Amino acid sequence: MNEISPSPAKPLEKWLRNFGFSIGLLLAVFAGVITGHGYVVLIVVLLALMIMLHEFGHLVAAKLSGMTVTEYFVGFGPKIWSTKIHETEYGVKAFLAGGYVKIPGMTNIEQVPESLEPLTYRNASTSKKLIVVSAGSIVHFVIAFVLLWIALTFIGVPSGNSVNVQALSPLASGADPARAAGLKPNDIIESVQGHSIHSFGQLVSSLHGEAGKVVTITVLRGPKRLNLHVRPIEVGGGGKIGILVGTPSVTSSALGSIPRSFRWVGHYLSVAANSLGTTLSSTWNVLIHPSVSSHSVINDQRAMSIVGAARIASEAARTGPGPVLLIFVELNLFIGIFNMLPLPILDGSHFAIALYEKIRSLIRNSPYRADFSKLIPLSYIMMTVFVILGVSLIYLDIVKPINIPFR
Repeated sequence: MNEISPSPAKPLEKWLRNFGFSIGLLLAVFAGVITGHGYVVLIVVLLALMIMLHEFGHLVAAKLSGMTVTEYFVGFGPKIWSTKIHETEYGVKAFLAGGYVKIPGMTNIEQVPESLEPLTYRNASTSKKLIVVSAGSIVHFVIAFVLLWIALTFIGVPSGNSVNVQALSPLASGADPARAAGLKPNDIIESVQGHSIHSFGQLVSSLHGEAGKVVTITVLRGPKRLNLHVRPIEVGGGGKIGILVGTPSVTSSALGSIPRSFRWVGHYLSVAANSLGTTLSSTWNVLIHPSVSSHSVINDQRAMSIVGAARIASEAARTGPGPVLLIFVELNLFIGIFNMLPLPILDGSHFAIALYEKIRSLIRNSPYRADFSKLIPLSYIMMTVFVILGVSLIYLDIVKPINIPFR
């Protein structure tokens, strides 16, 4: 029986690629169970689903491009159940931590039966190769768009230029200046002493030096504009009035949310791309400088493992669905961009190689295929680096977690 045999790097690659993610998922679920944080389990399920949709994108793109797909599995390890539909085996494996899709002929060293050779990845046109390898990231961008549309249409997103009172919070001394002044939850703070307020920072600055003084705060309460008089109390060297603030959310119509979603995706893509370098450098600094405080700005700018992402998202879930959706929007866009970096084991490496092969073919005026055997040592090195990085980030997210902005 002529079976498909993987390339020499395939077994180790599959294990290393998913080791950190799998361990992270299991630890996140375990932490959620023992601490009673039910949201953690839900978030972990959503993260696993996100990875499966990534692989599903490759599956659909490959089939539409005329390539054969031999396996699409949820989970890793021993097979629990599977069924074969046409040439593809669909199934579930024991460790439900992500999944994978197998497209024969991803490299020139993979052995494939002659009958399947015309349907392999390596025999496809360059345009089809580029579509298939970028399909995973495209799925992340589509997920981000859909989540933004849901948030804009049904939940609302922060307006970004207003500050509202989310709750009244008496000071540690027991004083409650905001309540005494008549402030109420959902009041939109328009100005302090006549100075317009558009951000939390402006509000803090306007109250900082006013401890003990009577301050006029203008608020919008529904259609009414009210002038309230409050006396801030000095706490930590600045004036405080005892409120929790946020930004009011606004919604759009279903149709109106479509262009807004495109604009927001563009904005988040720009932010994610610009912050990629800062994230990687901050992660490096935290890893090589153990003395970096868990409350430092550098630590808060580093990358997170699946444990950290589950923790942040589960805390956000306590404040409502809106913040969770926006976290998943940013996470999908960041993963989509990172995945296309031209590094071994990432889809971006196959994208870069396909372009390189096309250019070399044009120069030689004959088909050219890159020799993947020369890349195996580099692939092993990069896979090891990724595993070490993943385990290190899990450790940091347990002992030195990123500050949670939702409390």
